[in-house]
Amino acid sequence: MTRPPMSPTALAALQVAVLEAFKWVADQERTATRAANAPMFAAQKADGDRTRDVLLPDGTMLGTLSIPKGETEVQVTDPAKLLAWVREHRPDMIERRLRTGAATSVQLLDLVAEHLPGLVEEGIRDSDYTALKNQMIMTKGSVISPEGEPTMMAAIVKHDPTGKVTYRPEPGAHERVIAAYLRGDLDGIQLGRLTRLELTAGDTEASGTPPGPVITGAVITSDEPADAETGTLW
Repeated sequence: MTRPPMSPTALAALQVAVLEAFKWVADQERTATRAANAPMFAAQKADGDRTRDVLLPDGTMLGTLSIPKGETEVQVTDPAKLLAWVREHRPDMIERRLRTGAATSVQLLDLVAEHLPGLVEEGIRDSDYTALKNQMIMTKGSVISPEGEPTMMAAIVKHDPTGKVTYRPEPGAHERVIAAYLRGDLDGIQLGRLTRLELTAGDTEASGTPPGPVITGAVITSDEPADAETGTLW
């Protein structure tokens, strides 16, 4: 198909968007396929099979699929009762620890600072430190006291762009990219090993490639009979 020329930057941006859409689809399909096949693999494991060879339709070995055994979970019905038993019979297993959240308790920190001052240090909260850094960026290195007095604290260094980019797709963008790919609208866009190939019989003969299926994106065509509903080659 004929398309207007694209600048190198526009083409690179499109490549990012397309590959992000592929990853999105692949992640969804991977999750759905694993979930759908889990009961079958669980039954296979129950029958004693631990591994399965993964083959292409022509028998080429791709790898091995391992089916791990189910996890064994210990559900303690009464943790306090277990603790009492250990305290009585195996006191060597008992350790003292802080309750969840106690490490940031002001009372505990004051107590430790009073009796073991070497274990306590002061620092700026992460959220407040971020706010101070933003203030220093705005003031070219100064922090501002509540009274409005600036104090120079930092040198602001602007580094050259690294080339790293972020991409925020619009709602439905991934679906539109995949649809465009399947229609062939992205033919010729270089996407590494995911570049859509259009091989004609003439191209095959000229390149010396043996006759076989023609790869057109997600569609495989061949002279071999195929399942009418799924397109699976027989």
